[in-house]
Amino acid sequence: MRDPGHSPAAALRLGELETVRAPAAQAESRSPRPAQPSGPAAAPPRALPPIRIAAAASPRAYALRDAALVLPGGLIIHNVPKGLGVRTAPAADGGELWEVVDARGRRMALLKAEAIRRGASEGTLLSRTTAARSVGERSDWGARRIKVVSDRFLGENHVYTIERRADGTAWIWSGLELASCGSRC
Repeated sequence: MRDPGHSPAAALRLGELETVRAPAAQAESRSPRPAQPSGPAAAPPRALPPIRIAAAASPRAYALRDAALVLPGGLIIHNVPKGLGVRTAPAADGGELWEVVDARGRRMALLKAEAIRRGASEGTLLSRTTAARSVGERSDWGARRIKVVSDRFLGENHVYTIERRADGTAWIWSGLELASCGSRC
């Protein structure tokens, strides 16, 4: 049996640092000055293009399933608060979108699902599949300017874009689920 007082680990004194000399080049790289980028400067993130409802659209009611908004491709938003309604309408650039409104008809969020098709060429939907987030003010959501958060993310077979009011819509992210749907989407 070993005596713990004479082990090699007991010989080390904990809590003390030993000074080590570093060459001048290493010391310079550890200076508090910010490092200069070696390549070209990164471009600032671009704002996502806004989702727009077609001009001649007549929104139709869209049913919730047990307080959940279920979209094609497996996107589910659970625990939609009582008093909110969902309606569907055509998007200005084609496709369908979902509008979440409160009891007074005030827009709370817009959601768009675009199917990814095989053989999509560069410059089409396939080039817009990168996740992105932007925050900005919009005037087309009501009488005054409103702060809107836009998010785009990729699901299994769809690219989803969600525009939502910055205030009062945290339930969207807390209840978001991307279910795997296989070939059913």
